[in-house]
Amino acid sequence: MSEIDPFLRKLAAASLGAAVRDDWPAASRTLQALADRFGGDGAVIAMLGWIDTFLDRYGRPAAGQQVRLLFKEETTGTIGGADSVSDDVQWAGQLMAARAADDQTAFDALINSAPDDETWSRNVAAVLQLTALGLRETGWRDG
Repeated sequence: MSEIDPFLRKLAAASLGAAVRDDWPAASRTLQALADRFGGDGAVIAMLGWIDTFLDRYGRPAAGQQVRLLFKEETTGTIGGADSVSDDVQWAGQLMAARAADDQTAFDALINSAPDDETWSRNVAAVLQLTALGLRETGWRDG
């Protein structure tokens, strides 16, 4: 794998840090700068970084261990399945689960499944949101 552009790494980290701090205007600005400069490939690299940061904090499943996808409602703490969330959040959760399970085929299929740029943008933002919320819950701080 080739070296990741340091500016891409900086923008991805800045967007995650802002999202964890609940500074969504800053997160949106840095995410837009990342998309403008690096396009969809940059977004994929950023999502990998966000998800890996999340998995490093929570712990990765053992090889071959089944990954179960559940969602926790932020305000009530209610746990629900994929039918309890929007399509973009469901997609983000599936992408995170594929990465956690080291399922490259499922990961690639999800990456290539967005029918248009608007859906892709919502999906990327949902990955940022889910990883930030999960990291915030653990007390993680950027920097």
